[in-house]
Amino acid sequence: MDEDIVVVIPNYRVGPFGFLATGDLSAPGNAGLKDQNLALKWTYENVHLFGGDNERITIAGQSAGGSSVGWQLLSKKSQGLFRAAIIESGSPMNTWAYQDDPNSYAIHLASAINSTITELTTKELVEFLQRVDSRALDVASTVALGKQPLPVIEPYHDEAFISEAMFELFDSGTYTQVPTIIGVNSEEKITTANDVAALVKYAKGVDETSRTLVPPYFNYKADVNSDEVGNKIRSIYVGNETLEEHLGQYIRLSSDNQFTRSVIKQGQLMAKYNDVFFYVFSYDGEAGGVSATFPDADSVAHAEELKYNWSTVPLAQLNDQDRLTHYRMMRLWVNFVKYLNPTPVNDDLLQNVTWQKVSEDIYNFLNINGSLSLEQNPKGDHFIGWNSLFDEYAQRPFKTY
Repeated sequence: MDEDIVVVIPNYRVGPFGFLATGDLSAPGNAGLKDQNLALKWTYENVHLFGGDNERITIAGQSAGGSSVGWQLLSKKSQGLFRAAIIESGSPMNTWAYQDDPNSYAIHLASAINSTITELTTKELVEFLQRVDSRALDVASTVALGKQPLPVIEPYHDEAFISEAMFELFDSGTYTQVPTIIGVNSEEKITTANDVAALVKYAKGVDETSRTLVPPYFNYKADVNSDEVGNKIRSIYVGNETLEEHLGQYIRLSSDNQFTRSVIKQGQLMAKYNDVFFYVFSYDGEAGGVSATFPDADSVAHAEELKYNWSTVPLAQLNDQDRLTHYRMMRLWVNFVKYLNPTPVNDDLLQNVTWQKVSEDIYNFLNINGSLSLEQNPKGDHFIGWNSLFDEYAQRPFKTY
């Protein structure tokens, strides 16, 4: 409110209510993303009643919300409803943001509710699930199966939200090309350092079975061996040594596999077509709330940046550096919403830094630490190594990355 910006926070269906799909038109899926699209339409049509301007809408999200922003960029259904995007630690190209075999999940969900169910047509399957009490459906999804359904690439139909591979749409420029802030935290998975015994166990396991390092949906070239690819991934981080010997590098690999690689790649692909301002949030302050550290790994976990740009802690309770970081984050984000440029003028608060856009030749990014610095090549050799790995062992089309 201090910045004269109207904030609209929509809800949308999740779990089986928002993302159940059968792989055909019985339940094409993506109801939750379509909820978001409807909320965008409502905002576009009504925000003037709340003092807003529908020609200056910026959509923003973090983690699943960040991937949701990416999905809205990709869907023709949302074109024209916003003029900019802010994406924090999430991409539709993250493997956790997409499901490839939704009908299998739907069948398992039905079986978790009624174990006698073995074979149903997709139409019968949907009709059965529609008769189930909503609370039982939710419990079966979260407790019995231990996971939730996700967005899908729908079959072609008039109401499809998206029907093509995410990577390919970004790469070809087939998305809503608007100025975008996008970025990650310096070590999204550093919280795994809180349980060293488990860390050792998992690192040892992937050393012994390296193919488990290969991301889901990796589209292998013909005659490529998955163990060979897994060994190559490990070598990006530790050369010829083991991850068990270098647990900090295992944490880095986990961060890249879960979040970082896909987000950086999305920024790189989009920079061919529109302004992209990339950031790495590496300020390890008290307000972040995560104290995990580990040698040879960075230290700012997933979602810590939210404590600074959406702070729920009274500013008077923040220490001086945390408060300064909050003010800087707010200034950068608000400038972008207002001017489509996070650093439109020299500003002492921002140390007179000019946040350079990503170009096709130079991957610029703003390192948001105790001070602000303009740097190049986020995640350096690790990201370069992943690019080389995809070039050598994978074949197009790509859905995730």
